[in-house]
Parts: sequence; structure tokens; C-alpha cells
Amino acid sequence: MARGLCRFELKPALASHVARDERRIEAAEKAWSEGRYLGGYHASQLQKAAREAERAGRSVAEAVAQRIEKLRQQPHDQNKKDLRLWAPAHYVPDSRRESANVLSLSCLVLDYDDGTPFPEARHAWASWYHIVHTTWSHRPQHHKFRLCLPLAAPVFATDWERVWSWGAAHAGGHVDPAPSSPGSTFALPAVASVGQARVAVVNPGPLLDVRAVGLIQHAAPAGPDVGVASDSHFAERGAPDKRYVVEDPGPVDTRPWDVDGAFDELF
Repeated sequence: MARGLCRFELKPALASHVARDERRIEAAEKAWSEGRYLGGYHASQLQKAAREAERAGRSVAEAVAQRIEKLRQQPHDQNKKDLRLWAPAHYVPDSRRESANVLSLSCLVLDYDDGTPFPEARHAWASWYHIVHTTWSHRPQHHKFRLCLPLAAPVFATDWERVWSWGAAHAGGHVDPAPSSPGSTFALPAVASVGQARVAVVNPGPLLDVRAVGLIQHAAPAGPDVGVASDSHFAERGAPDKRYVVEDPGPVDTRPWDVDGAFDELF
């Protein structure tokens, strides 16, 4: 898992699509401000926003500005749908991948999108093993990243709300509440180019045991060992038809040092 979450898939086409749409939005905005007619989807959306505002007696300028911001967000949202996903969930066999069919979860995954700096976010989790990687929208001036804490034992889906709420509170309220359900999925690490700002870090330590924290009394049974497909992102070298930028995951051993066992091995 550590290697997989420290491996960024190169997806330059996604970035070019965003740049293309941003140019079209800028052209539509410029034409609108100059009172010129410009055809196309983006210009028609501004005209539609203006008509709706006029009928409702609202500010046309404010309505157009809001529509522009919405249009600027659309290509980013669409691109996220093109990123490959993973989930720390064990589902009912042969069922749909949705929350109602989740049996247990193996990781607590938290998304920091509010610009919280890396050191501040990681300080709260320094006592436990965790993996951090920047997400697609990360920029040096506004940090966006995902923090993954593999659990010492699986958690029943019925206990997940309590575990996730504790995690959000422990994070100081900085995490996105949207991916909090048992069936939430997460985009695998990806960047538009080799030179794009990115960070992937592994913090060594014991696995988070939510039983020891007092959140649950009984762990869920371990799911079946299904192995890793050869074309999986989590395979040793990733999917063979993909290109990657790989960061060194650092130490991945989460077991505490067994002093007595090490001493016995000497004799």
C-alpha cells in the first residue's frame, strides 16, 4: 500500500483538457464584459444566468460572476472522474460497491482540502503509521492532500461513523466531510507532469488501533486475501500500461521492535 500511494500516475491529457476549457471560459467572460456575442457552451451559460437573474430581479453581474466560477470548477470536477479509484472496504461478495454492502474497513482515510500545511496536519497523527500524498488539485500555495492510516484490525461498517467522527475531530476539523461513508472511494495519486508539485511521505510507527483508543470493543474479521492483480496500481511496478513518477515510500515496517525475540535469536 505504501508503495502504491507514493506512486503518481502521469496524466498529462487531463491537464490539457482543463487548460482548454479555461481558455474558452476566459474568452466567454471577455466577450460578455465587452458586450460582444460569442457562441458556444460557455457563452450560452453566461447568457442563461443573466436572463434568469433578470426574471428573478437579482443582480445580473453577480449572477454571471457566480456562473463563471461554477464553469471554472466543472473541468476540475470532470477530470477527477477520470482518475482511478480505490477503497479500503471489504464488500459483501458479488454485491454493488456501495455503503450498504460494506462489511468492514481497513484504513481511516482523511482528505485535507482547506490549505492546512503538511506539518500541522501530520503532527496530529505522529504517534501512528500513516501515508500522506498530495492530490490532483494540490498547489504549493494551497496544500491539498490525503492522509491514510492503515488500521491494526478491520472495523465493522456499523462502527464506522464513530471511528470517522473521531478521526475528523482528532484532525482539528480540517478534513473534508464528504468521503466519510463506509463506501467512499478515493482517487489514486496522479499528476499532470513530472514537474508538478507533489509530496508523498510515510510516517513509521504502530498501526492505529481504534480498540485501544476506546472507539470499539470488537474488531471485524479479516477479509479474504485476494492478492494483487498484475495490472493493479498496487502491483509492485504498477499497471504495465501506465506511466508513473515514483517517490521513495521510506520505511514500511509497522511492527514494534521485539526486544525479547531479538535477544533470543542471538542464542
